[in-house]
Amino acid sequence: GSASEHGMSVSTALGLVIVLTGGLALRPAAPPASWYASRGPGEAAARRLMVPALVIPFLVGALAQAGASLGLYTDSFAMSLLIVMFAATIQALIYLAVRVVRNHEAVREALERESAKNVERFTTLTREAPVGIFETDAEGRPVFVNERWEEITGISAEQALKGRSAIHPEDEHWVRPQWGAAAARGEGWSAEFRYLRPNGEVRWVSCHATAIRDEHGSVTSYLGSMLDITDRRVAEERTGLVVGRIAEAVTIIGADGTRLHANDAATAILGELGRGTPERPIGAESWNLVDADRQPLANDRLPAEVTRTTG
Repeated sequence: GSASEHGMSVSTALGLVIVLTGGLALRPAAPPASWYASRGPGEAAARRLMVPALVIPFLVGALAQAGASLGLYTDSFAMSLLIVMFAATIQALIYLAVRVVRNHEAVREALERESAKNVERFTTLTREAPVGIFETDAEGRPVFVNERWEEITGISAEQALKGRSAIHPEDEHWVRPQWGAAAARGEGWSAEFRYLRPNGEVRWVSCHATAIRDEHGSVTSYLGSMLDITDRRVAEERTGLVVGRIAEAVTIIGADGTRLHANDAATAILGELGRGTPERPIGAESWNLVDADRQPLANDRLPAEVTRTTG
């Protein structure tokens, strides 16, 4: 019960704690060392309790040692004091652990409520959206389609998720390879193609898919939209039939200046000029034209360009 004996016991305990801490530091990926680096309510509680759990026992031991050394109480009373203070310390640590875990649980529940609201918003949006919306996994296999998608394709969500496709047989040979290649590269994809509904009706769609990535940049899924453009396509085909019967050369140009359609007379003329492939806007071609005064005619003065840019 002497001071030297008590001093030796405290210093020995301190040395053992240092050795134990060093041993744990040699295995940072294994518990309990990993608790202080990982995320979660349990790990957060461990981090909060680490310092009190190491400091309080030494404070209690030092207090008991000092009282016994000064003759304020006997060794047996010091031992009783240690027991009481250790019990109180354990209760305080338990309280602190419970509070930390409850705080984390409250945060988790709040996040879950917000997530549920976001899911509800997304569900309402996809249900009411006038366009088809779909989601696939990272390999391009469908995992979700909305009601408008079902209306356009004529097949149910259950059939789509089982792998049934309504892509027109004349388009399937290029749609599937292109979509598969884009998914394999982790890139977005867009195209216009046809669906053949079970009742035999053909629907044209403009499809766009965007890659969804995680925090590491890896593709986790694809989110896409599908717009029914059948009416526009039918109008274009009818316009093409009418324009095709006109004897004069007629070319239909899009808003970006690219040729959308040329009738037979225009195709013949463009072919003679070596401009038969409408890959670039007409303003980007080298036409080498001259005006009525035999002066070079710049592309921005072409009648089609003037009409396109000025309306």
